[in-house]
Amino acid sequence: MNKKTLILVSTVFLLSTACGNITSVPQMEVDKVAVVEDKNLKQSDKQNTIDDVISKYLEQKFDFKAIGGVVFEAHELYGVEKKDDKTYAYIWSVQQEYKYTDGKLENGAGLSIPLVLVMNADRDNKYTVLEYKAPKDGEQYASSIKEMFPKEYHEKILTRTNSAELEEIVKQKAQNYFISGSKAGSNTKTTGTSDPANTPKSSVKDGDIQKGMGIYTGLIDGNSIEVKLIKSSGEAEAAAFRFSDKVRPAFDKLALKTGDKIEFEYTTNGYEQNILMSINKSAADTRKNEPDKNKIISGFKALMSRSPQITEVAKFLDSNIEFASTSDAVSMVVEFEKAQRTYLSKLEEKYYKGGIQEKFIKEYSKDFDINSIYGIKDTDLKKLLDETKAAGYRVETAEGMFFPIINYEFYKKYKPYLTLDLKEYVDIMAKESNKVPAKDAALVIGFDEVLQRAQIQEEFINRFKDSLKQNDVKELYKKYLIFSLFGCNNTPLFSYDTKLMPENTRTQYKEFINKNQGNSFTEIIKGFMDVVEKSNYKLTDLVEKYRNNQI
Repeated sequence: MNKKTLILVSTVFLLSTACGNITSVPQMEVDKVAVVEDKNLKQSDKQNTIDDVISKYLEQKFDFKAIGGVVFEAHELYGVEKKDDKTYAYIWSVQQEYKYTDGKLENGAGLSIPLVLVMNADRDNKYTVLEYKAPKDGEQYASSIKEMFPKEYHEKILTRTNSAELEEIVKQKAQNYFISGSKAGSNTKTTGTSDPANTPKSSVKDGDIQKGMGIYTGLIDGNSIEVKLIKSSGEAEAAAFRFSDKVRPAFDKLALKTGDKIEFEYTTNGYEQNILMSINKSAADTRKNEPDKNKIISGFKALMSRSPQITEVAKFLDSNIEFASTSDAVSMVVEFEKAQRTYLSKLEEKYYKGGIQEKFIKEYSKDFDINSIYGIKDTDLKKLLDETKAAGYRVETAEGMFFPIINYEFYKKYKPYLTLDLKEYVDIMAKESNKVPAKDAALVIGFDEVLQRAQIQEEFINRFKDSLKQNDVKELYKKYLIFSLFGCNNTPLFSYDTKLMPENTRTQYKEFINKNQGNSFTEIIKGFMDVVEKSNYKLTDLVEKYRNNQI
């Protein structure tokens, strides 16, 4: 499919009215779409028809309301694709409820969202929408976008921060609808403007507004937040909430930080998404005894300036991170990781002195578990393990030796206070420290897990381009790319004897490709397997050339 640029074409004229304060309003024919392809401007009647069908369908489907108003819709059509005798339209849609009261437009529930609409066309090219598909909320948003949309739209969707033009078009639709009518306060209108598909009727009920209390976790993206929703049972459950138009300015003024208790009102839309209608800090969350956050970061800097013990830094974080701002929490955790990396070589030296290795072998003849240190009788070994655990390290073994590595599971207690990229970084690194990928020049995880980890790393790189941990994840991804295409010395991807890829490995790679479409890492693996298949699953010069070019 050729990539197309969509331009919304409008006709504007002044409309006189005696309604309220508005004396003129632009009239816009918003359903007209021009397609720019190969720099030649042409009108696509087929896409105009699809546009009209999409708007009417979504205005009907978007059936929840907060203020008893009328829902209007506008969208950007990224492209249309035909598969299996069905037509797939890929769009970004803005849907907004409006009500006209006392000469003013009042907006209620709203939604800005990428959607896939599946349609049928009859012999006369008249389209009917069969179903829609909406992305998942929260941390699954990016992966669901990649599953739903062709690759050429991924970056445009994932980097989109606002829909100002579409919002303005929706507002113009509302103005045209209400103000061209003869009664300013009613939904009655003249024949000069087409009805929205979901004009309110007495049988239509407003969306239920629910009240909630919870603990603010942080922003998921520019349009939604994560909250630990407190249930009536007292249990807390993480949930995602999208902003309605009128809530976003109020949210910005609150300057919430992780851990703040909030009270809010919300409703659930036709896509089973929670939409915030109001939000405030909880009256019970006075936090009178909260330390001054400026003193926290200055205290941390003072601590780090005197080269403290790593255990001191860990204790400082444990005691203060919940009171710090999100940016300060990120800074402190990043500095803690740097300090851990710096101290690691000194801690490792302690593992090779005073017969410590022999004591390890004596105490742990089978499996090592740092949580069992309290039963150790040797005081030197116990002291070393106490320090290792308290400073956020864990013990690893390879080639018969015991040594410390950073334990990223230790960082998970700090996740509620971090930005989304740091949260995902902690999860990525915890997988590495909980189960290292290779030991003794051999992979100790399967190739299927190697591929999955690499894909998650690549997703982080593409999603969080400005993250402080971008370069760290890139370096890790390079290592996994080598694992994926070469294996390790003692677990090669192709047998040293036969030069063949084992059948079970072939199956794992094919299953990964089938289940993980639409990202560049999968494309690399797919290209690799295409070459491997042409080579009858044997390591040939062609295979060698392909994988060397990827590194």
